[in-house]
Amino acid sequence: MKTIRDIAIEYYTQYAFMGNDQAFAEKHFEEGAEWMREELTRWHDPKEKLPRNDARVLCKVDGCEIAEYLVLNYYEGSWWSCRTYEVTDDYSEDSWIPFGGVVIGWREIYENEK
Repeated sequence: MKTIRDIAIEYYTQYAFMGNDQAFAEKHFEEGAEWMREELTRWHDPKEKLPRNDARVLCKVDGCEIAEYLVLNYYEGSWWSCRTYEVTDDYSEDSWIPFGGVVIGWREIYENEK
């Protein structure tokens, strides 16, 4: 896997930078990439911030016997779990049940964005 520095070098070699411009471009590319990584991987405390309504998010949970992390749906003030963990495209109302554990952290699943 390439490092942020490797990607920055590939980025700035595509452009005609002179002197300190090359170091400037590399530094700011790395800072921007690091900021984005932190933003995409940040865990939110549900006591401080909740997801938007009807959002499916990755959650760190307590009180679940089968997993430490679950994908849950946050809907109208409650956390919901899919009834089964089978591979299915059925996300009808009947497939969701209230989650009985405690969500201790959550983060967006950006692959859900269109």
